[in-house]
Amino acid sequence: MRTTRAIARTTVAALVLLLPLLVASPAVADASITSAGPLTTITTSDTLNCSVNHVDDTAGEFYANTACGTFIAIGGVLYGPSSIPAGGGLGSYTPYTVGGQSKSGSGTVNDPFRITTTVGLGDTGLSLTQVDSYVAGQAQFRTDVTLVNNSPTAVSGYVYRAADCYLANSDSGQGVVGSDGRVGCTNTTRAEEFVPITGGSTYYEARYSEVWQAVATQQALPNTCRCDETIDNGMALAWNVTAVGGGSQVTVSSSTNFGTGSAVGAQIPIAGSNVRPTVDAQGRNTFRVNRNSTADLTISIRPVPREGCDIISVYMTHNGIDHTMTDPDGDGVWTGSIPRSQITASDITFTVVDTCGSVTGSIGRVVLYDPSGVITAETGGQPVDGATVTLYTVPGWRPATPGDTGPQTCETVPTRGSDGWTQPAPTDIGVVAAVSSGTFSPDLNPQVTGADGRYGWDVAEGCWYVTVTADGFDPITSPVVGVPPEVTDLDLALTGGIGVAQDGVTRLSGAERIATAIAISQDTYGAGGAAAVLIARHDNYPDSLAGGPLAVRVGGPLLLTPSDGLFQTTAVEVQRVLPPGGTVHLLGGVAALSEDVAMDLMQMGYTVTRLSGPSRYATSVQIAQAVNPNPTTILVADGNTFADALIASSAAPARNATVVLTSGSTLPNEVADYLDVNNGATWITVGSAAAAALANEDQSFSGSDVYDTSQLVASAFWPSASGFAVASGENFPDALAGSAHSASRGHPLLLSPQAGMTASVIGWLTANGPFSEAVLYGGTAALSATVQSQAADAL
Repeated sequence: MRTTRAIARTTVAALVLLLPLLVASPAVADASITSAGPLTTITTSDTLNCSVNHVDDTAGEFYANTACGTFIAIGGVLYGPSSIPAGGGLGSYTPYTVGGQSKSGSGTVNDPFRITTTVGLGDTGLSLTQVDSYVAGQAQFRTDVTLVNNSPTAVSGYVYRAADCYLANSDSGQGVVGSDGRVGCTNTTRAEEFVPITGGSTYYEARYSEVWQAVATQQALPNTCRCDETIDNGMALAWNVTAVGGGSQVTVSSSTNFGTGSAVGAQIPIAGSNVRPTVDAQGRNTFRVNRNSTADLTISIRPVPREGCDIISVYMTHNGIDHTMTDPDGDGVWTGSIPRSQITASDITFTVVDTCGSVTGSIGRVVLYDPSGVITAETGGQPVDGATVTLYTVPGWRPATPGDTGPQTCETVPTRGSDGWTQPAPTDIGVVAAVSSGTFSPDLNPQVTGADGRYGWDVAEGCWYVTVTADGFDPITSPVVGVPPEVTDLDLALTGGIGVAQDGVTRLSGAERIATAIAISQDTYGAGGAAAVLIARHDNYPDSLAGGPLAVRVGGPLLLTPSDGLFQTTAVEVQRVLPPGGTVHLLGGVAALSEDVAMDLMQMGYTVTRLSGPSRYATSVQIAQAVNPNPTTILVADGNTFADALIASSAAPARNATVVLTSGSTLPNEVADYLDVNNGATWITVGSAAAAALANEDQSFSGSDVYDTSQLVASAFWPSASGFAVASGENFPDALAGSAHSASRGHPLLLSPQAGMTASVIGWLTANGPFSEAVLYGGTAALSATVQSQAADAL
C-alpha cells in the first residue's frame, strides 16, 4: 500500500469572525419595568415574587401585590419566594437564596424590557435564572425559567407558576381554562391567565388556598377548574423537569396575559344542540361524541352581556381552531358547529367580542364514547388497521364504587389501581352485546379498526370487555371494565405481526419510517439492553449517512424523529431500551435536530451529545472520529445521495472502518484533511461518484447501479455470509436504521427496488446461498411481496 499521499483540493480562505463581547448589565436595586401601559409596572422580587399593575386599576393584579411567584420542588423540598401574602396553604417551604438581578432592553419588539433574576436552591448546586420580558403596549409579558444543575447527579421535579388573583380591585372571580393548557381568573372587568409556551404542563384553578396547597404537594396539578363558581380564586401551571448534572440546563416558558374579563354564567340550552351535555364532577359540561360518528357537533350558548356593552360577535375554540357562532333569531342564543373531522377529546371555550373589548369563558369539554381505545402492535407500537373488536357484557355484574368492591363487581376509573385496568374478564359468563337493544351506539358489533386503530361504543351501565383478532397477531381479551364513568383508555397491544417470520423471512416494519426504525430497534435490544442511542432526522439523510458504524460501536439503535422535537413513540423507545442516565448521540446540527430534541431528552434524564459540523461532510468526519480515532480502513461514499453511503455504513463495521462523504465527484476540504491525517489507512470508495472524487484509493466498488454495488460490497466484505438483509434503494429511512442492524448481525445489506430484486443481486444470493436468515426492512410499500418471495427462495 502507498505510505504517503497528497490530496488535491481547492484552497478556501479562512474567515475570522469577530464577535462582540456580551457583558451582563450591572445589578440594580429596582427590578421593575415601567411603561405607559396597559401594564404600567411589572416587578420581579429578588426571590421571584411577581407583581403587576394595570393602567385601569388602582390595586395590583395579584393579592397584596406580591402573592404570585415561581416555585420549584426538587428532592422532596419546595423552594419559593421568601414571602407570599396569605400563603399559609404552602406550609413550610425553603426560601430561595438571593443571587442577583439586572435590567435591560428598550421595550421594543426587537429589544424588549427584561428583568433577569438568579436565585440559588440552598447548597444543592442548583439555581434558577428567570427572565421576564415585556414589549411596551402589549397586555402580556413572557417568563422563561431555567434550571441549572451544577451538581454531579441528575435531578427531577416540578416548576410552578402560581398566583392569588386580585382583579380590577376585586378579590373574587371565576376560572377559565383553554385547550392549549392555559388557566386563568376572570370577572366582569378584568381577566388574567398563565399561558404555557413550553408543552407538557398541568394546570389548576380553585380557591387561592387550594392552589397553594396543590403547589405544596410537589406533584403535577390536577387539570381541574372551578370555572362556574365565583370565589376568592387563584391559578397555577406546573411542568415536570429533569436536568442531568455537570451544568446542564432545562427551560420552561409561559406568558402572563391580561384581558378585559369574561362573561359570567354562559348558559348552554339543551334545545338546539345535537349532543346533549352532561355535567362532570367538576361541574363542567361534557359533550359525549361517538368516535365513529360522522355528525358535526352543534352547540348553542346564551352569553350574559356585560352592562353597557353590546355584543358584536361570538366564536368558540376547540383544539386550537376557532369556529364562528351566529344569532340568526336575534334572541341572544348563539349557535355554531365543529366539523366531526376536527373533534377531539379536549376543551371548548367561547369568546364574546363586544363594544367594550372581548371576554372568554368555558363551554365544557368533549369526551369520546366508551368503552373505547386504540389497538396497536406490541412491537413497534403502530396502530393496527383491520383488527376485529367484539364487545361483551357480563350479566349480573355491577360497576364497583369506592364503597362497593365486593364479588361480581368490575373495576371502574375511581376504583382501579395505579397500574390501570388489571381485572381479568370472566369469559365463561360473558355474552356478546346485542346491537338491537338500543342501549349503545354505533349499531355495530363487532367493529373493524381503521388506520388509526381506534374502536369505541357508548354503552349502558354495566361491566364490559372486548376481544380482538387480527391477521398475523395473537388474539387477545381485554380486562373487564365498569361504566360509568366513561372508559376511554382501554388500549390493547397485540403480539406478533411486526418481526414475525413468514416463509423464513423476517420483515421489520412499522406504519411509517419512525415506527420501522423502532421495530428494528426492538428486534435487536431488549428492555434496558442498549449502551447508547443514536437519533437522526426522519425526513432527510445528509447528517446521518455515516451513523451506522457508530451505532454498532456504541451498542445501540439508530432511531428517527422530526427535527423540531422528539417524537412520542421515539421517546418511548429510548426509555425502553436505554437506562436512565445513558447517552443519546444526535447526528447533525440544530438545523437537522433542534435544541428542543436535545432538551426533551435531557428532561427525560439522558446525557446528550451532538455530532455535527458546518456541512454534512464535516459531520461525517465528526462521526468517523467518534467511531475510531485511529482507523486502519476508511470507506468513502457520495454524500449527495444516500444509497452508496448506506452500503458503506453497513459494511464498515466488518473491518472496524469509518465512513466519510464526498460531494458527488468533489472531495470536500474537511474530508481531504481527515484523509491526510489518516494517510496510512486503507482507502476504499463505494460508488462511482466517490471513485471520481478520490482517484488514488486502494480499492473501489462501483457497480452498474446501486443494487449491483451492494452485491459487489457483499462479495468483498462477507465471502461466507450466513444471512443477509434487504432495504429499499429508492428511499433512505429503512436502510438508514437497517444499516446498523445488519452490521450488528454480521450480514450484508443488499438494496432492492420496491417491485423486486435485480438480476445481479439475485445472482449473488444464488451463488452464495443457501442462507439461514433473511431480514427485510420496511413494509410492502418499501419492499413488495415479490421481494419477500425472492428472499425466501435464497433460504
